[in-house]
Amino acid sequence: MWGGEYGLNHVNPDDPGSIPDYPARQAGSQMGDRARQMPLLVIQGEEDAVVPPLVATRLVAHWTVVSQV
Repeated sequence: MWGGEYGLNHVNPDDPGSIPDYPARQAGSQMGDRARQMPLLVIQGEEDAVVPPLVATRLVAHWTVVSQV
């Protein structure tokens, strides 16, 4: 199973390297009193023809921001 970060629809397709801080902070705040550090395991091959390797980098950056909320 794969997926992008929370609020993926806020990503600028012309700048796929940008990390949208707003959706990450929104995800963290919507957790409310359930907010906690979430374990994250990302496995991504550099030759993946379906999911670009950039997705792995973005997920790590996204959840790093979420954990700081």
